[in-house]
Amino acid sequence: MKKLFFAAISVCLLLFSSCKNKGSETTSTSTSSTTTEVKNDGDQKTSDAPAFETATAYNDYIINRQRTIYDYIFKMSDATNSDMDSREKIIDEALPVIDKILGEVKAMPPFKGDVSFRDAAIELFGFYKTTFDKSYRAIIEINKKGAKKTKADQAMLQKISNEITQTEAGLDVAMKSAQKAFGSANGMMVQENTELQEKVDNMNKKDN
Repeated sequence: MKKLFFAAISVCLLLFSSCKNKGSETTSTSTSSTTTEVKNDGDQKTSDAPAFETATAYNDYIINRQRTIYDYIFKMSDATNSDMDSREKIIDEALPVIDKILGEVKAMPPFKGDVSFRDAAIELFGFYKTTFDKSYRAIIEINKKGAKKTKADQAMLQKISNEITQTEAGLDVAMKSAQKAFGSANGMMVQENTELQEKVDNMNKKDN
């Protein structure tokens, strides 16, 4: 049941893309830092938070962090089918990284008053965290039974896989739509990452 680990990467491909200003051959990824802090009375002072000079930089900040999460999913794919300990170590390594990423994205300011893209990413990244911490751990525990897995165990594995796929599909559509709207609002276009698509296709072939 190795491929059950990868339900969460079956449709999130357009998001690994770059926003380019229409008619431009280059992108800018520069960010600066501002300091803002919230006082008890609700007023804001300075605190450490990223500030973005361009929409491209804003887009890339989110997508590069999504790529980091996907790297851990690919690590799960590379672990051997019987090596549950390695997979547990990958989960333990991934969770604090995802927590850090969630904190970074939550700290992003609105871009020209818009938080839709940022908030869609927060929802999706939160789903990744739950998938690693809950769903993947549950799959590992069942697969540790090896040949002793029952029909009920197999049914549970399928149930977990279906739940991951269905939940991720909705969150993926929401983030894709938010990214496209963000690009359109800022005179940019979203391009699919064909290199990642090929990597996912090759992984799916391996796992079938």
